[in-house]
Amino acid sequence: MSLRGHIDRLDRMRLEGWAQWLDRPDETVMLAVLVDGKQVTRLCADRPRDDLREAGIGSGEHAFEFQFPQQLTSDEAHVISVLDESGVAVPGTPISLAAVRPLQGHLDAIGRYRLQGWAYSPDRPAVTLIIRANGRIVARVLANRFRNDLKEANIGMGRHAFEVELDAPLSPIEGHTIEVFREDDGVHLPGSPAFVAPADRFDQNARQAIEDILGKFGTDEDVQQKISFLAERLTSLVQRQADIDSKAELRERNRRLLQRWSRREIEQLPTGTSEIKRALVIDNWLPRPDQDAGSAAIVSHIHSLKRLGYEVTLAAAHQFVGNSPVEDSLSDVTIAAPPVYGSVEEVLLRQRNQFDLIYLHRIDNAAKYLHIARGNNPKARLVFSVADLHHLRIARQSKVEDNHELQGYSEYLKLTELVAARLADAVITHSSMEAAYLRKHLPGAQIHVVRWDTRTQPVRTPFGARRGVAFVGSYGHAPNLDAAKWLIRDIMPRVRKRDPEVTCFLVGPDFPHELKSAIGDGIEVLGHVASLSDVFERVRLTVAPVEFGAGLKGKVLESLAAGVPCICTPIAAEGFDFPNELAPCIASTEQELGKAILQLHRNENLNRRIGRTAAEFAAQHFSSDALDTAMRQVVGGKTRLERVLESSPGLGSDSA
Repeated sequence: MSLRGHIDRLDRMRLEGWAQWLDRPDETVMLAVLVDGKQVTRLCADRPRDDLREAGIGSGEHAFEFQFPQQLTSDEAHVISVLDESGVAVPGTPISLAAVRPLQGHLDAIGRYRLQGWAYSPDRPAVTLIIRANGRIVARVLANRFRNDLKEANIGMGRHAFEVELDAPLSPIEGHTIEVFREDDGVHLPGSPAFVAPADRFDQNARQAIEDILGKFGTDEDVQQKISFLAERLTSLVQRQADIDSKAELRERNRRLLQRWSRREIEQLPTGTSEIKRALVIDNWLPRPDQDAGSAAIVSHIHSLKRLGYEVTLAAAHQFVGNSPVEDSLSDVTIAAPPVYGSVEEVLLRQRNQFDLIYLHRIDNAAKYLHIARGNNPKARLVFSVADLHHLRIARQSKVEDNHELQGYSEYLKLTELVAARLADAVITHSSMEAAYLRKHLPGAQIHVVRWDTRTQPVRTPFGARRGVAFVGSYGHAPNLDAAKWLIRDIMPRVRKRDPEVTCFLVGPDFPHELKSAIGDGIEVLGHVASLSDVFERVRLTVAPVEFGAGLKGKVLESLAAGVPCICTPIAAEGFDFPNELAPCIASTEQELGKAILQLHRNENLNRRIGRTAAEFAAQHFSSDALDTAMRQVVGGKTRLERVLESSPGLGSDSA
């Protein structure tokens, strides 16, 4: 048999070549590789190579490669033979590898753009190195740079370092075998070869690679194609993230398992197979419980939903801004934000059919999103939380201010709120008065009184060590500003005329500068405070002279929970359902309010008795247990779709 072939590459790491029988050109040649007369492996010359096929050498599938199990020592000579099964040598073998001079050094750093290290041979001033990536030569460099650490280590004169800037950066999406060896004899640098793994995350290298492609490739005519490509990929990635957020695949897997198995069998399934319930909460802004009662309520309700087994996503309709500050207690809540979501509509569209409950807080969100929420999540239970009935507040403001334009606006709001309440599966209000009002206007609607929980922490400072009265509220809210003006103008002057020692503290954000000129003696503006407890430890009582408004007043509840009596107008006390023991706290006119303030400021026994009753009332009706009991009724009812199907027996689940 006649054998032809060639050894294309041989060094102390690797052997490459090709072999073919001339009389049997299509058969695979079996070869034995010998090192110093000892066989180290057998292999087949059956690898395809384009250059062989193009040269007309059979089918081109006659190449072979072999990497020595251990690098051949460089301080000894070696003889390499490659023989066929009959002992005929591949042309060019045997090959002798002479003993080589030692090479010191190290491959210190490998990056996508550059490589660094050092190389030293005692017999020459500088070493020329070849750098190969995945078998392709990418650079040639002279190791002659000065490095002080080499000089201090007595390695030659210290001028033996190298740094290579690669013409083409290494791709981050594939692995690379980097070889660095001496040019004249192929001796590898210590640390070579080194393997650079592909990036397993979208890191700076991956970002830079994309920037390189977009910036360095193509012409002006390609810009539109680049934009289209990126837009398509962005849409796909955004939807992928939405699917991750919604746990769509896991929810569907668990749903199918739970349908297939009996309850007893379900208990034997792996942990994590339980139903995953998800709730979307929509409000205007990310909540700030320290600044308004609506935020305190929404945070409290989110915590209740989580205790009832829901994973909660929060979308702030007016605050789709990345990295917005979030209340610490909401750290385990998913915040819908850019770059994945830019609006509530995008949340509903990208997570279509992935919510079991959608909670719409305030009328503007219910009016805007009820229909799109229903359309994208027809099986979800839609809950409208009114916060307070805006049309009642505006109607009362219209009456107090004798403003007919506000009366017209209140009629429009009334229609909007009642329609939203009728369309929702359930309505939440904090006030028992508003619940009765809605039940009267919407017979058959699912109306629930769901308050929020608050921490009851009675003041510790003795009555005798406290002085004065506080008004607490945000002055950007019209009812609070009106109440503050009445307090400053009429109520406190009457109180201080009878007892000049009674000081009033105005607490809360957004106090208008123009109102400060109307403040008389004995009134002090504290503005926003970090903790209301500091205020309660300082005063003997609070006052809420609200002439118009709706819903429960958070400032009243905070005072009650601290065991500090709060003098309220009937509007401020509305919907709380105070026990008879708190009746001395309710007053209507400025004369009655002034008298009640003086009485509770002077009478320690009465103050302590009412404060104790107030704290007990708050603990009983505004606890997490009371909240969860009420919320369980809200989430446990039927959706509009379920009620329609029940009332129409001819409609099956398939047709629905």
